[in-house]
Amino acid sequence: MLHFRFMENNLKKMRTAAGLTQAQLAEKIDVSQRYIAVLESGKKNLNVKRVGQLAEALDCTEAEIWGYEVAGSPVPIISWVSAGMFLECGAISGMNQKEDNDVVLFDGPARGKFALTVQGNSMNRKAEEGSIIIVDTFDRDLIDGKLYVFSDPASHETTFKQYKCEPSRLVPLSTDDGYQALHFSPEEDGSEWHVVGRVIEIRNIV
Repeated sequence: MLHFRFMENNLKKMRTAAGLTQAQLAEKIDVSQRYIAVLESGKKNLNVKRVGQLAEALDCTEAEIWGYEVAGSPVPIISWVSAGMFLECGAISGMNQKEDNDVVLFDGPARGKFALTVQGNSMNRKAEEGSIIIVDTFDRDLIDGKLYVFSDPASHETTFKQYKCEPSRLVPLSTDDGYQALHFSPEEDGSEWHVVGRVIEIRNIV
């Protein structure tokens, strides 16, 4: 079953140590006080793009905000174009991350895994735009109803969809009825879409 794990953080501890109120910290990074409160409550995961801003505002390291007790392997957040390259090389080495040190912590070995930031609303019933999905490139066996990342090697287009087998197709899970299922036949020679890997975790963010 697909799920994402809420990660505890030390944000409240570090804010208190810096002598700041939630409102003062919010002002420093240009967000609402409620945003800080929700992050501190642990009800939503920290956005990896915000951690650097928080660390600078609190004069601490990013590791201190995540919490030293958080175990996990760093998985790179890469571009959608790079995601399709796994079909050719099957490894993260040499691929472009979205930004230097832009990673997400994964509770398990990182080998064969990468992360993507969801773009658009074609899968917003499962993953909102801006959320993080973690992809396991060692898991390419298609199972009806599971979520995968697919790529077209010719155009380098990459897509995130649900696989359905009867009939075989790639299905959007969107609140927008304008998105249509894509034809897909894994047995077909020269099929446009190839499996990059299964989506093993979704982290919706604030």
